[in-house]
Amino acid sequence: MALLPAQAGSGLTVFAIALVVAITVAGPTEASIQMSPVTQEVLISAGGSDSGTWSVKNSSAKTVEVAVNAVSFEDYLRGNRDALAPTWITLTPDRVTLFAGEDTTIAFTVNIPDSMTGERMLMVFFAEQPSGNGAVVQGRIGTAFYVMISGTLHPLLELVSIRHSRDIHGRSYFFLELKNPGNVHLRPRGEFVIYDSM
Repeated sequence: MALLPAQAGSGLTVFAIALVVAITVAGPTEASIQMSPVTQEVLISAGGSDSGTWSVKNSSAKTVEVAVNAVSFEDYLRGNRDALAPTWITLTPDRVTLFAGEDTTIAFTVNIPDSMTGERMLMVFFAEQPSGNGAVVQGRIGTAFYVMISGTLHPLLELVSIRHSRDIHGRSYFFLELKNPGNVHLRPRGEFVIYDSM
């Protein structure tokens, strides 16, 4: 789980889960496609280029067509999940047909503008395309894609509040509210050490 930078002026802490599964039509289904890795992180200089890959496998017993597209995280949050990809990323190929059990590689290339700073996040979707007519269940797997511009990152973390609670069995729970006022995602980890004040 990643703690994303707070939206400007919203005062909200936003959490993102790297793996998103969207079902177009409700109903029982088995996943036809698998992909890895589920998160990509690229640290790059402004004006630089980089590339990498995902592995995609058809784990079903039928032939599937998979479409690949990238959506800015801002568009994703607004529900515009079919928006065009930013111009600085290219996905190749953006559509592929896989026979039962077949796997392939999808490549990405990023060409970062000289003026880009901070971090950009995309959701990259791998969507099984419907075949034939009629209502179908369409699975879509999303992966988080982070591009971080070196020399311009400001990681910050604030503890907004902490509270303690006990359940009906007397077990203690601590709840933390964290805020990321920086410009890059964080994955905070830590531990509580409780001392006897006596």
